[in-house]
Amino acid sequence: MIKAINEHLDKNDKLLKHSLIILLASLGTGFVNYAYQLYMGRALGPEQYGILGALFSIIYMEMFSLGSISTVTSKLVSEYNAKNKLGEIKALFSFISTRLLAVGFVVMIITVLLRDFISDYLNFPDSSVVYILAVILLVTFIGTIVAGVLNGMQFFVWSGASSFIGGLFKLVVGVLLVYLGLGVRGALIGLLIGLLIPIILFLVPAKEVLKTQKKKINHIDVFKYALPAICIVMATTLIINIDVVLVRHKLNAFDSGIYTAASTLAKIIWFVTTPLITVMLPKVSPGNGRSILRHTLFYVALLGAGMSAFYFIAPTFIVKTLFGASYLDAVNVIGLFGISIALFSAANVLIVYNLAVRRLMTVYIAIILLLVEVVAINYFATTMIEIVKVVLIVNIILFLAMLAYTKDYLVNEHEA
Repeated sequence: MIKAINEHLDKNDKLLKHSLIILLASLGTGFVNYAYQLYMGRALGPEQYGILGALFSIIYMEMFSLGSISTVTSKLVSEYNAKNKLGEIKALFSFISTRLLAVGFVVMIITVLLRDFISDYLNFPDSSVVYILAVILLVTFIGTIVAGVLNGMQFFVWSGASSFIGGLFKLVVGVLLVYLGLGVRGALIGLLIGLLIPIILFLVPAKEVLKTQKKKINHIDVFKYALPAICIVMATTLIINIDVVLVRHKLNAFDSGIYTAASTLAKIIWFVTTPLITVMLPKVSPGNGRSILRHTLFYVALLGAGMSAFYFIAPTFIVKTLFGASYLDAVNVIGLFGISIALFSAANVLIVYNLAVRRLMTVYIAIILLLVEVVAINYFATTMIEIVKVVLIVNIILFLAMLAYTKDYLVNEHEA
């Protein structure tokens, strides 16, 4: 029995085994992250939690948009790692990290300069939280390259463990500072500490790479792959995050807090399915790409369907248990929100697979749908349920478009 389970887990280049490692680590990280979110939701109340939600959406949009760089790094590192080219991995790390630091400093300075505009647009009572936001945005630039190298070298245990430890620090520091009366500022400082921890821990598994002599890499090839890939992941990430920022501008403080809570609950689906997609990327190689794609899509679809169905079956129980009675208005939208995120997760499998096999025309699909979502929310949606429906329609179209674009790799004999 145990032997049969191990054999199944080892199929498709250990896709399930490594996914389970990442999933278990992610569950632990997710537990502390959601404990953080739930405590903040209860301790801050809907109005202040709406402010924190808007700030988190900005951070998440950058974080997951930079995830495109992490995705590119992971793919390139996996190719070098398969040939044991540690010198090239160090050169790639140096090349990307120095440029990310420079861009990060520019982003931080621009954020500080625009603090009053950001505060006015998002209806913040004061602009002081924007200073902490600016530092977080800088740190996020470095975190993304660290994650890419760890996943590309398939150091999944280190990747998961460092994220979990960072999450613990975020929870403990954030809760303590909010309890001491620092409010949203305390919550953000906790996040900042949590982001710094994985960067420090990275020095341990990466020591062999860091002490290796750098070797020459083809920078032009890196750019030719990286630029469209970055645009694709940025656009798709914005599709499920931009709505929370726009809602802060469109709705009142209380309703934006309710919407943020519903969005947070729905994104549990994204969180649970992401480990499969993360593991899939460095494993796609000639001869096994189609098999890995089909298995990953099946598992993600199964998880997404089951979890979104639960949001329809017991919405009141979910909202009251996780956020409390003051957020019960979210019951009306979390079912549709769940379907939306499930569809996005399935579409994301196809998007990341196409990135892995260097099919980059998906950039046009993602950018067009992002623009449609922004325009529809800004000019046509006026209530919470209408905004959720816009997000749902956009993700239905995204999934169908990616399914059509990738159909040859799903039903025919094409391989990566």
